[in-house]
Amino acid sequence: MILSIFVAVGLILVLSLMTLTGLTAPAQASLLPYRITTIPIESCACVDGFPGGVGVNTKTHMIYVTHVLTNTVSVINGSTNMVVSTVGVGSIPAGIAVNSNTNEIYVTNNNGTNVTVIDGATNTVTKTIPTGEHPEFVVLNPNTNKIYVLSTFGSSMGISVIDGKTNTVTSKISFNVFAVDGIGVNPSANKIYASQANNTVVVIDGNTNKKVGMINVGSCPRGSVANPNTNQIYVSRLCNTSWMTVINGSTNNVVSQIPLRDAVSDMGVDPNSNMIYVAGFNYGITILNGSSNNVINTIPFNTHLYGVGVDSERNKIYVTNSDGYNLYAVEVGALFPGPTSTSVLPNPGTGTVGISTNFTAVVTDTNSGTPTIPTGTVSWSDNSAGGTFSSPTCTLAAASGTSSTCTISYTPSKSGQIWITATYSGDTTNAGGSGTSALAVTIRATKTTVTPNPATATIGTGITLHAKILDSSLGTKSIPTGTVSWSDGGAGGSFNATSCTLAQFGTSTSTGMCNIAYTPPANAGPVTITATYSGDSTHKISSGTSALTVTLRATKDTISQKTAAPIVDVVTNFDVKVLDSSSGTKSIPTGTVSWSDGG
Repeated sequence: MILSIFVAVGLILVLSLMTLTGLTAPAQASLLPYRITTIPIESCACVDGFPGGVGVNTKTHMIYVTHVLTNTVSVINGSTNMVVSTVGVGSIPAGIAVNSNTNEIYVTNNNGTNVTVIDGATNTVTKTIPTGEHPEFVVLNPNTNKIYVLSTFGSSMGISVIDGKTNTVTSKISFNVFAVDGIGVNPSANKIYASQANNTVVVIDGNTNKKVGMINVGSCPRGSVANPNTNQIYVSRLCNTSWMTVINGSTNNVVSQIPLRDAVSDMGVDPNSNMIYVAGFNYGITILNGSSNNVINTIPFNTHLYGVGVDSERNKIYVTNSDGYNLYAVEVGALFPGPTSTSVLPNPGTGTVGISTNFTAVVTDTNSGTPTIPTGTVSWSDNSAGGTFSSPTCTLAAASGTSSTCTISYTPSKSGQIWITATYSGDTTNAGGSGTSALAVTIRATKTTVTPNPATATIGTGITLHAKILDSSLGTKSIPTGTVSWSDGGAGGSFNATSCTLAQFGTSTSTGMCNIAYTPPANAGPVTITATYSGDSTHKISSGTSALTVTLRATKDTISQKTAAPIVDVVTNFDVKVLDSSSGTKSIPTGTVSWSDGG
């Protein structure tokens, strides 16, 4: 199983050829500019999962890389060059193929007997398809939604045909005589090409899954790729020398034998630029012109390359290496986009929950040569903070001879620091990029009102106080929640509770209210009642007061005569009763009574 560890889709490396030099490649017909971006896909070199196969979704521009030692697949956003997810798969994931139409990813588990299916929308495993023991290579035809899985040895040696609609194996193509060491597909012709150990390539009709031809290509054929523009098939060969055999797909005739400098580890085709990319194990990437099959450039690498994936919509290729923990993005060709810078204004920014803030993306051509005005769209993200953009994208408009701008509005739903990211899609002459702004979001202001205000109450008689908490900020209002605590400033009165819980006030969409009962102190005079709102995750703390005047309790005097009738110069006794006549908690009047006969 040592060989299987080093095999991914199109990875046709033979360990015994690690030091192979090969023949000198043909003279280069022309040179193309290129740029290499290093994308870390492991946390550190100490966690090297041995990146291998590469798959690309040309519609979502997501890149998928298998790690044969950690049994995972890294998901990389091709717009930001960031790893966005890691998906666990089966044992020793080797080959990988991506259907851009269905957004499904197929991974062969070489130390097992199955293929893992990943949903590209959720980055989750949706199915495991039994295929037989030791599946290694996988290719697919997006036109027919058929997937072809090759097991290169064991009792299951051959090709399992999977229907992408049901993700079930519908057919088996057996190879019982000679070992099969590689597989390729031509989607436009619906032909499959399997390399055999007897120096031939078997042609299979994708409509019938029948073998319809056999082509003698020379010693040690391995992987193959097809150029749909020319209907030519490129077969790598690895023995004592490294060669590329070119087959005419219409006639099944060999039309060219191309000597290569290096042992081929993987290949890819960009039908839009009509270029073939050949990753060498020792010397880098060789680029062939798909029309002439001439070498038009060689990109040196000081590391051993393995898998190749092509994003034909962005004229990019992605290659993995065995010496480190990186993925390399390579931009090549006449449509090579120049550098840009993307900034977001304002930066930093301030905002309030529920209130929209405008952000402007500024994309500038930073090319040292003749600048152009960037065109295209900018997509926006708050990095899952839960806010709302007025639109997920905006279209750039020229702002100067070198820059373009577009503006959206953003409404945050929570407080704290939020990173607003603008990602420029790029165009044919300007590379994509992204910029960020740090938005500091504060919670919404509130206003606390206590009623009645002013208020009066009698000693010993309770009064009901109401606290209304209003969302007083602009923008989208919401009902404050939480509690209100109460105080009389130490006046000596008592509340029936220390706090009350807010509820919606009537049908208001911006006000909460709660009530409390207060019994004034035993002393008359002014009392300041304070209601303090505790705030919640969206609303600030606030307080309000009511001016309460505490009055004495009312009394009623009743006078009674103790003798029958008053007589001149004779003392008559009178009694007086003083009654606490106020409502509430009554008490016995104390003190003195003064008397008068009215003069």
